[in-house]
Amino acid sequence: MDEMKLLRERWGKKTPKAVEYVEEHLDSLLAVLAFPESHHKRLRTTNIVERVNQELKRKGRLVRTWPNAASRERVYGVLLMEQHETWSGTTWLKMEGAS
Repeated sequence: MDEMKLLRERWGKKTPKAVEYVEEHLDSLLAVLAFPESHHKRLRTTNIVERVNQELKRKGRLVRTWPNAASRERVYGVLLMEQHETWSGTTWLKMEGAS
């Protein structure tokens, strides 16, 4: 593959671990391209994850001091279950009629 040769030549000395990773995981890294183009933006962004993390951080600040790790995990678990229930009825990627 010529592209991989160019990648190694250009970045191999500066970031050998990154080049090695790309070479080993190229199929996974390009998996998003197998979906219709209309889905690419939703698949490449992390907005949903960032929003959930922001909400967990906000709730965590309200408590200030957790009695122990298990109590924190229980509260975060409940918050994540609530989020899952909210998302369960939502269709993020509509496969029918996708181009």
